[in-house]
Amino acid sequence: MSPVQDEVRYQVFVSSTFTDLKEEREKVLQALLECKAFPTGMELFPSADEEQFEFIKREIDSSDYYIVIIAGRYGSVAEDGVGYTEKEYDYAISCEKPVLTFLHEDIGQLPGTKLETSDIGRRRLDAFRGKVRQRRLVNFYRNPDDLKAKVLNSLNQQFQIKPMRGWMRAGQTSRADLERIADLQQNVLSLTKELAQLRSLSDEAAEATETGKQLVSWIVDLGDIEPKVSPVPAFEVTASWDELLVVVFPAGSSYRRTNSIRRAILGWLIEKAPKGLLPREIEEKSLHIANSNSGSSHFEAVDSIFNNMHRQFAGLGLIDEIRETEYQTPISSFALLGVNSPAEQPRPVTVTRWRLTRKGEHHLAKLAGLIRPRGVVVPGTTEG
Repeated sequence: MSPVQDEVRYQVFVSSTFTDLKEEREKVLQALLECKAFPTGMELFPSADEEQFEFIKREIDSSDYYIVIIAGRYGSVAEDGVGYTEKEYDYAISCEKPVLTFLHEDIGQLPGTKLETSDIGRRRLDAFRGKVRQRRLVNFYRNPDDLKAKVLNSLNQQFQIKPMRGWMRAGQTSRADLERIADLQQNVLSLTKELAQLRSLSDEAAEATETGKQLVSWIVDLGDIEPKVSPVPAFEVTASWDELLVVVFPAGSSYRRTNSIRRAILGWLIEKAPKGLLPREIEEKSLHIANSNSGSSHFEAVDSIFNNMHRQFAGLGLIDEIRETEYQTPISSFALLGVNSPAEQPRPVTVTRWRLTRKGEHHLAKLAGLIRPRGVVVPGTTEG
């Protein structure tokens, strides 16, 4: 690692219940400081409410990594019945942050003051623990010191395997970097002008584009998912663009990889297929692909719908397509055989994502009923 890379500092969001895990959080904060990382989390705002949760989401957005610690308490619950720790976890997953999960190995050994006392609290905790065990690799710890050691080890591995953007002191910036920043600022000014012109054209194009309520149909053939299965009957799916927008951006999501979007479309197609129509092999493989985080998702039917959706949503100004570089360590043949392999250097990989524009977020909020259409008066209120 170069001297400049040594100066990179990562921000890590730490999520957990508060009063019962003070000692554990203190040990985790020690681990973060030893890793020269910036900790952030509930210490800044220990009394959670919906208004503060919006601030918490911004903190998660600005963080490079996310840690969740779950022991014997579920914690404070929001008005929708979901605990704030679980809401933070769900939001970090939706943002595709690197998530490090730590579960207490045996909550039955914890003192009663650190356990849920109500049946509903225990059920919520069991469901939450089950959720995190299904979706991400989990580390189990026995006590606060064991937790600190495992956090240190996991973070150092993440820093090597999946380095994020991080922060760097201004004094580490070279003259060449400053000159490049000046050039980029000039490019920004030029692109801002161009963007204003394109937005004007986009507004004109949007007037000629189908509305979100417009229904569209496709004849779907999933035969290329499992070519050895024959014949595979085709079927028709019909949906509005608004329905498809919700498929792409489920609750709490505004930023998704295109591969994840393709898998979501495939899962949606399986839900739309007439019951019993598709061969079992096709249905099982499709659901496996839809629920996984890797593997190919390029199939003819999926790509056709994906491309139509991109044209529609981009034409309406609901999404931007962005390309970013991530660093990933390839899995070697040694690792697949369970043999220690030479150290692999992370390699740059270009990742394409769709991101909701401000207009897209507003439109999605209206679909969810979070924004009241003009002229609609909620009972018990007056129109201002």
